[in-house]
Amino acid sequence: MAHTSRSSSLTPVVLCLLLFVQGFDRALSINAFCGNQSGNTCYPRDCCSQVMVCKEGAEYGIINDMPEGYVCYGGQPADANSDVCANSYCMPQAQVGSGGPQQGLLGGSYTVCGDGVCEGSESCETCAADCGLCGTTRGACAFNAKTTSNFMAYWGQNSAGSAFPSSPSKWEGDLGQYCSDSTYDVFYLSFLHIFKDSRNPNSLPGLNFANHCETPMAGYTSLLSCPKIGTDTATCQANGKKVMLSLGGAVGQYGFSSDSEATAFATTIWNMFLGGSSTAYPRPFGAVKLDGVDLDIEASGSTGYGAFANALRALFAQDPSKTYYISAVPQCVYPDAHLGPGGSTALSVAQFDWVMVQFYNNWCGVQNYNNVNAWNFDQWASWASSAKGSPRIILGVPASATAAGSGYVESATLKPIIAAVRSKYPGVFGGVMVWDVSQAQNNLQSTGQNYAQVISSYLKEGSSCNPPTPTVVPTATARPTATAAPTPTATAKPTATAKPTATPKPTATPRPTATPKVTPVPTAAPTAAPTAAPTAVPTVPPSSSDSCDPSRATLCYPQDCCPFLAYCIQGKVMYQMNTAPGTVCYDGGQVWASDPRCAGVSCPINSL
Repeated sequence: MAHTSRSSSLTPVVLCLLLFVQGFDRALSINAFCGNQSGNTCYPRDCCSQVMVCKEGAEYGIINDMPEGYVCYGGQPADANSDVCANSYCMPQAQVGSGGPQQGLLGGSYTVCGDGVCEGSESCETCAADCGLCGTTRGACAFNAKTTSNFMAYWGQNSAGSAFPSSPSKWEGDLGQYCSDSTYDVFYLSFLHIFKDSRNPNSLPGLNFANHCETPMAGYTSLLSCPKIGTDTATCQANGKKVMLSLGGAVGQYGFSSDSEATAFATTIWNMFLGGSSTAYPRPFGAVKLDGVDLDIEASGSTGYGAFANALRALFAQDPSKTYYISAVPQCVYPDAHLGPGGSTALSVAQFDWVMVQFYNNWCGVQNYNNVNAWNFDQWASWASSAKGSPRIILGVPASATAAGSGYVESATLKPIIAAVRSKYPGVFGGVMVWDVSQAQNNLQSTGQNYAQVISSYLKEGSSCNPPTPTVVPTATARPTATAAPTPTATAKPTATAKPTATPKPTATPRPTATPKVTPVPTAAPTAAPTAAPTAVPTVPPSSSDSCDPSRATLCYPQDCCPFLAYCIQGKVMYQMNTAPGTVCYDGGQVWASDPRCAGVSCPINSL
């Protein structure tokens, strides 16, 4: 179908483009894409939205995203509805994680990733090589799920209200006030505590954010209208923070009777809080898209949570403009009674981006770090090293002595523990999580900073945003059975808020005792991944006749455990690119080269 052209003046856009070229004075290191030309060329081809700036054959950079309604044609802005681009399909840009040139099917060298520039289209997940710029460049590069320095916290329950019931000045502030500095990387809105509330039309879920939001949406009982949380979320996201919705909590009405019910609930969550667009669902936070979902499951068994996570991750593909995440927060007793791993539990059958283990309120808490018969981070690390997606393990701790019944340690005590765990498990340790923001802000340290600021600063001291070279996690030392350990002595989380209208978080039921399982790492895995992709390995462009599943965005080329990815475009294998340094491709994504699933696997290209 032909497009109707619009008449508009391109002069201001062209002028802006020319000014950009004149001011761009840092050339890249390769020139295969520009050839010998100067000026602007469309990248990676006409009718796409990016422009490559060339000077005497050298690539000076990419202008990302033409003005709305325009595409690049012949190096100049053109109306997106122009006939010259009718029926055109713009192939996704290929990125090279090694920082070196990579030939694609069109003969061009695509070197956006690894050029030392944090372009707006990059993220730390898609371009680890440029991720070291995070915090000093665009927000898109400010978060890296695979670093060892992330600091995360729960917000929304104002748990300090129970410690300071008569001091509202000490209560938890609006979400937006915590997003102006680098302390927090991820916030968890807590909680969606009712999965199906019969008091709401269509039995839609219920929310509880203590004193932060208490007005129901029109016609609903427990589904709240929280526009301020929505605007604050947008503010946080603009500052490079991730804001996720936590499901469950110590008190609530949640759980699934079957996998099919869980799968249907994933569609509800997708449309109400994430990237879905169905008008059949209300959006309590407005149009803002949260960055993902967290499972804080402390009751109701284990049925359906794996199916929920898998269904939700499948829905993520409907919105390629944004990266979404799934996390979980089990208790430290291994395995967790509700999330696993083991059998058909969520941690065994679904992929999580990181897992925040609650090392408190249990005998295996951080307070027993020096007790080899109690502290069990190594068990969780062993599991994570072979789990789907290689999730990071986040060290979960209370933010003050009043935040939990046991497990709180002073910041001076926690620092060397962080250092030891990060050094021992650089490819597994992902940072620290605290319960909660309100407790942290009131726990002032000798430096004048609060607990969150001290721990976050320590995590980030000397830390690069690039993930470290991974190492194989040693086989865990077996722990005695949980029945030999003391019974948990305290609540899973403290009272939620001093406000009478909020749902409090009373004492949680202690986890049933369990015999910890040890998941050894196969010894066949290499002891370390290379620090960079081998430059001597030749690149074999995929054949355009190779077919692929059109529902997949990326695939491993020519097979799993090779350091190459390819795009699947309209059922054909197009473009090949290197994975990030120290990684290989597995199931269409990037994993550490030391991943046990690739132990002993030989990549055919390496023999060429």
